[in-house]
Amino acid sequence: MHPAKSKIVRHESKGMMKYIKKLIPVEISEPWDIETENADVLKITFAPWALANKSWYKVGNCKTCHHDVDAHGWVGTLEGGHIVCPGDRIVTGIHGEKYPIKPSIFAESYEPYVEQAQQLPDDHFLNL
Repeated sequence: MHPAKSKIVRHESKGMMKYIKKLIPVEISEPWDIETENADVLKITFAPWALANKSWYKVGNCKTCHHDVDAHGWVGTLEGGHIVCPGDRIVTGIHGEKYPIKPSIFAESYEPYVEQAQQLPDDHFLNL
């Protein structure tokens, strides 16, 4: 048994339990920027979009990444959509859903997936 899965931990004071994500391979794009071709990301222009949504930027810069707002994109998600900052990657989830992930979260949470060859018994080819 995986050491981290050997017991379930309950935090009585918060009424919450800790879980480990299942190891499910997902597709993740290369880091995005305004010059990147990605059919899932719409490039947004500053004037029409930002005038209606002023809460995410401050003096022409994104509050999250501090890049100029016209260097951002938009990806449709199950929740409606998210802004894509330069450097974000686009994850394709297990049901085909798309969402952006910040570089720091990507580095802490993901590693390359390597498919394992199916192990066959030593005598597999002798019994044909």
